[in-house]
Amino acid sequence: MFKFEDLSRWFEPFLRSVWSAAVALFERHPARIGVSAVFLFAAVITGKLYVDRTRQYQEIVSTTIRAEGEGAPQRFRVLEAFLMAAVDAKLSKRVGDAIISDEFSRRLEGMHKVLSEPAPLAKFAGGIAPPNQERGVRFSIPGYIPEDLNYVESPMSLRLQNAVVTDNEDIGILFFPANLLRTPLESDYWRIFHESQKKGYSRTLAAAVAKDPIIADDIAISGKLLPVMQSFTSVRLFKEDEGLEQLRAELRPAQVYYITKNGVNRTVNNTDAREQQVVYRNIFRPTTFFPSRPYYVEAFKNFTPATLAGITGPAKNSFYVSQPYLDIGGFGVVITLARPISYKSHSEGAICFDLLVNHENYVAFRLKERLMSFGATPQEVACRIGFRGEISCGPSGVDIDLKNTLRKHIERSMKTGDLSTVVSNISILDDRPRREDIAQTSFLDFFKYPVEIIFGHNTRPITFAIPLTAPRAPSGKNELEAQFMITSLNLERFQQITSLLGLVSVSSLALAFFVVFLSWRGEMRTLRSYEEAFKTVDGLLYGAPTPYCRLSARDTVVDCNTAFCGMLKMPADGESVKLIKGRTFESLVAPRSKTIYHDVQQRRRAGEEVAPYTLYFTRVGDSDVEAQVTSGVIPGRTPRELPETFGIVIPAPNFPP
Repeated sequence: MFKFEDLSRWFEPFLRSVWSAAVALFERHPARIGVSAVFLFAAVITGKLYVDRTRQYQEIVSTTIRAEGEGAPQRFRVLEAFLMAAVDAKLSKRVGDAIISDEFSRRLEGMHKVLSEPAPLAKFAGGIAPPNQERGVRFSIPGYIPEDLNYVESPMSLRLQNAVVTDNEDIGILFFPANLLRTPLESDYWRIFHESQKKGYSRTLAAAVAKDPIIADDIAISGKLLPVMQSFTSVRLFKEDEGLEQLRAELRPAQVYYITKNGVNRTVNNTDAREQQVVYRNIFRPTTFFPSRPYYVEAFKNFTPATLAGITGPAKNSFYVSQPYLDIGGFGVVITLARPISYKSHSEGAICFDLLVNHENYVAFRLKERLMSFGATPQEVACRIGFRGEISCGPSGVDIDLKNTLRKHIERSMKTGDLSTVVSNISILDDRPRREDIAQTSFLDFFKYPVEIIFGHNTRPITFAIPLTAPRAPSGKNELEAQFMITSLNLERFQQITSLLGLVSVSSLALAFFVVFLSWRGEMRTLRSYEEAFKTVDGLLYGAPTPYCRLSARDTVVDCNTAFCGMLKMPADGESVKLIKGRTFESLVAPRSKTIYHDVQQRRRAGEEVAPYTLYFTRVGDSDVEAQVTSGVIPGRTPRELPETFGIVIPAPNFPP
């Protein structure tokens, strides 16, 4: 049966030799050990960097692959997953486990009471507005849609795609794509357009809406919900905030919206009413169909539509809690709580609450931290978007090329009628292709590729912009201000540098061991030379008449001749030599001479010369014999080690004069 002691016994001589060689290298050749230490230190440092960067890369790949992002229609899903990995993956679960506050429950009861009654329909325009007030529905055309000749002469279907039905409520905004109205509007488009521009409302559009009673009711009841919807923006949603530190202070929703299955959306936040109208009017694509949004779909998948009465306990029992995602309304990273609702007097729909995941710029800080850890240099840029005017981005210290690229990207999105793709979502600003296609490689690339890796010529960086905050419309002006983080990320270069660090670490470690190995080989070669030389001496003196003995560094007899055996009254033959080998020399010395022998050993350890000295040896079956010992040393592996010795032993009567 194998035992650990057997393994230890096999390796002990080898390990002892290696240790002795290492100590000898340190004490005899400090320059060599210094060089080896430098290489070893470099190997440890670069190795740690390699391991850290490899783990970092593996972690981001793993979290990106496993990211349970919301199914938002983001064009760059993998990049979004990479960035959303900066947000705590378990935040949505903690939101779902949070207990709904009493005030939140009471406000939901208030909304329940409104939805439990049919919306009162006035005679004017199907109840969209009382006849004595200049209020009501109208067209809203985004400010960046040009009114040039091409637009005027464009097909009516295209013009309707750019029109949104809204109203003049003091708070929030109504959003309903005009092309979703089941009443034809093509023949009345220009009349509605001009009425909306001049009066701020359109009787023609109101009459058309009244012909679609389902949509009319959706608009009316959503308007009646506005006061209670607005009140939610000052209500704390949960009783406790433990584990929810990443959310907006006091856990109040950033925006509240009511969506019907027919596409009507009423949205409210806690900013200035005029500012809300400017922002929402220009931020949403005019063809956006909100019931197709993931949180709306998932809410109906996970819950049976019900009323808003008696909602208490954990949020997950009553609401679908989304994963963090970039809000189409430009509020940055949000978590949406959505509940499907059903009232017999109205269309089915959903009430939604957005919680802002950006307490004290948490997201911006984590994004910067993550991007910088991968070698990127994120910069914050503020852009002023003046509709039908200039677009300016600052501050002046930001890379001018990146600013200009972002500005042109905003201009292109305005021309295509999709400003939200820039101010609300991730935008790729530059994704330059490789300088050479890998399929066109040649034999020379075998020599060029290592150089390209060192200098990073064959990598492909990607430059993108991320919205940091919701767009603003200062003082209600018809212009937006948006803040972005722009950066150029080169994960390929990050991986290349990581590989180079690994190569440097392995090379440094190999060099460190190579120096030690060469020194060890030198020490072993020297020892073997001594061994070979003294084996020859042992052979020559085996039958000599003068007693001879050779000792190891541990004071054991390595070899002796037959004359030495005879001096000890042992048979002068090979068997006696075998019996003596392995015994300590001290065990052959008589007790009265051991003090002298110990003194000699100390002097040898100190490197002092030892003159011939007299010892008494114990003989077999006889009295001690006095002898003079004349010895020489084989240098020890370290200065403090007892050296090996050899010498002749002359009995007293034969002492030289």
